[in-house]
Amino acid sequence: MFASHCPDRFAGTRWRTTALRQLPFLVDAAHAVSECRVVRMDMVGDHTIVVGAVEAVTTEDADPTPLLHGLGRYKVWPKSVT
Repeated sequence: MFASHCPDRFAGTRWRTTALRQLPFLVDAAHAVSECRVVRMDMVGDHTIVVGAVEAVTTEDADPTPLLHGLGRYKVWPKSVT
């Protein structure tokens, strides 16, 4: 898709924008999208760790509850956030 020479790389792909910042996301590839404000960026070796504060969440109603992984555990996204 992104290696294409076609000027409109998103042609034929379902996408829409988030409510808060109008950021594009691929509808078929994301059950939930979180928009974050960058709080901190730390250099660790040759990597950069980005820490963000979630400011908005966009979900697809027909999709299942998104699965999250953090601190070695799996959880579901709380309905209070969405």
